Amino acid sequence: MADYILAGAESQGRQLSVTDALNRAHLSVSEPIREQIIREDIIAKVSKRSKSLTLPPTSKKKTPIKTTGGVKSEEQLIADTRERLAKAFGS
Repeated sequence: MADYILAGAESQGRQLSVTDALNRAHLSVSEPIREQIIREDIIAKVSKRSKSLTLPPTSKKKTPIKTTGGVKSEEQLIADTRERLAKAFGS
């Protein structure tokens, strides 16, 4: 392929080095394979990333959900929120 590229360049009166001809030949031959490799690399990265986004459970023990047993008044909700904030931030 490099010989054909060199011959074509000579027929057009252009000087082309052997290195340039080899590089051009390599690119023209490997282009379909290069696209496939890039595509497979992107697919592998996306599938790896999608697997890492799922969080596995940390333990099999389930914590019970606390229920209030009814509707709370606005004052009770505010008091509960203040209590939780004081507990969380220590104020």
